[in-house]
Amino acid sequence: MRGKRELDETDIRIVQLLAENGRRAFSEIADHVGLSPPAVSERVDRLHEQGVIRGFTIAVDRQQLNARTPVLVEFQVTPPHAGSVYEQLSHTDGIEHVFQTHDSRVVAQGHAPTSDLSDWLAANVEMANISQFDISLLDKQTWSMTLDDSEFTVSCVVCENTVDSDGVRTEFDGETKAFCCSSCLAAYESEYDARQSNVE
Repeated sequence: MRGKRELDETDIRIVQLLAENGRRAFSEIADHVGLSPPAVSERVDRLHEQGVIRGFTIAVDRQQLNARTPVLVEFQVTPPHAGSVYEQLSHTDGIEHVFQTHDSRVVAQGHAPTSDLSDWLAANVEMANISQFDISLLDKQTWSMTLDDSEFTVSCVVCENTVDSDGVRTEFDGETKAFCCSSCLAAYESEYDARQSNVE
């Protein structure tokens, strides 16, 4: 595995483009970020190895496939069984998203394969650990995979502090580097110039 490195602005833009459309061609991404398609492919491979990108998926509307009932279910779970209920729901046919809160609530969204919702839940979840549950039928749902810049933090390549809006970004050897302040930029430039002199 290649060594872990901080994300730069190009990495962040690649992730944003793939979040918008996971089937986007590397050549199209390359046009957006100013790299060659092989360079984009290498960055995507590295992002995958680092765990930033965990996979490429498709969104399936189960209502279009068969007659399923869209539901949102909220469970109040007797401590300390929230983790167990979360795991049971994660493996339940028809459940698409599961959330566990700090106060032992578990919320699940999905498309029930039957109209008998109570029996469906009882067949998949240990109800003895549930103090209360509510089922709501869903009229609409939207899952957004777009990512904005505020969801990413970029670290200074010199001191590793977070680079905010006052930071400085400069390109070295075709790669954008981020610095928290002009002092860190000057330190990096000095080190960069020294390395270049040694190469020559």
